[in-house]
Amino acid sequence: MAKIKLTQKFCNAVRHLGSKGHESYSDTELMGFYLEVRKSGGKTFSLRYQQNKKTRVHRIGDANAMMVSDARTEAKRIKSDIDLGRNLIGEKMILNATPTLQSFFEDFFLPHIKQRNRSWETSVSVFNIHILPRFGQHLMSDVSRMMVVKLHNDMVVKGLKPATANKVPIHLCTLYNLAIKWDTTGVTTNPANKFDLFPENNQVERYLNKEEANRLMIEVEKSDNKMLKYIVRFFILTGARRNEALHAKWDHFDFEAMVWTIPLSKSGKPHHVPITAALLEVLQSIPKRDDSEYIFPSKTGKPFINIYTAWNTARVRADLKDVRLHDLRHTFASTLVNAGVPLYNVQQLLGHHNISVTERYAHLSKDALVESANYAATLLSESTMEASIAA
Repeated sequence: MAKIKLTQKFCNAVRHLGSKGHESYSDTELMGFYLEVRKSGGKTFSLRYQQNKKTRVHRIGDANAMMVSDARTEAKRIKSDIDLGRNLIGEKMILNATPTLQSFFEDFFLPHIKQRNRSWETSVSVFNIHILPRFGQHLMSDVSRMMVVKLHNDMVVKGLKPATANKVPIHLCTLYNLAIKWDTTGVTTNPANKFDLFPENNQVERYLNKEEANRLMIEVEKSDNKMLKYIVRFFILTGARRNEALHAKWDHFDFEAMVWTIPLSKSGKPHHVPITAALLEVLQSIPKRDDSEYIFPSKTGKPFINIYTAWNTARVRADLKDVRLHDLRHTFASTLVNAGVPLYNVQQLLGHHNISVTERYAHLSKDALVESANYAATLLSESTMEASIAA
């Protein structure tokens, strides 16, 4: 290896002239710092150093794209770090073993949530639409908190609702927590941990009154989808989630104990729902098919993937365009609360893990509040009230 002081003029002018695949020029100013020139015309600044009694080489950068002064400064910094104990080889091995966000999601996170989270499809949608297009090809260790903040803010700037934007740090935080728990190489911090979420003011609460429910059922009865009338009644009488109802099987129902068992609820645990007399009547009226184990089979015998078209037709005809299928769950809960059913009981019927979630349904109607307040009058006798008014 020839020795020469590496100047910018020399680095620009030097060309490969020998028969070897490359030629190297060692800097006389900084030991270990050298320039490699290849037949192809490529030039690279590198640093040769000793560590653990072995000679190592660290590539600094492309000599055709950076100044020799910058490369020398970087070489000095790296050499200082090495003297202080930095292990460049170990770092490189970790870097090479660190998965990209895309690969970790597909190979580890997705198989995990499919087995444990009934609403895993929602998580997949958030990643595929918002997270992976932005961060998928990044190493997990390269996704910073500022990058997540930027994406979070950009979503609202583009007009998406705060609740939609908040799903990004929430789902990303779950993924990184699992990566850290599993000792994933290169992942030591969670860029979405303890994130400042946007206030969610777009929560819509819609409850059907008795007249609206009757109107809806009249149109549901007319639906071309012959299962829709049973499905809607089932929703109203159980407060079940969409997939819980559509994936219900006959063997989930114990007609001796009068209990419907949802094997895997949203909380990840079995959930038990009592079979009321009204619900039993609906179940007994559903036509059974020998070729299907599902309560509400589609034409193929499998669960309905989507009943939106039939549902939308019925709600529009009933002049209830703002009512969503999930609002039947809201209606079930609010009806019970208005009837005076304790929140704890409503929580158990809905399968909520935390009662704070159930409290969103505790909006008693005005009439129910007045009726409750009227009980105060029972503290005073009729004669006492008359005497007080006369005075």
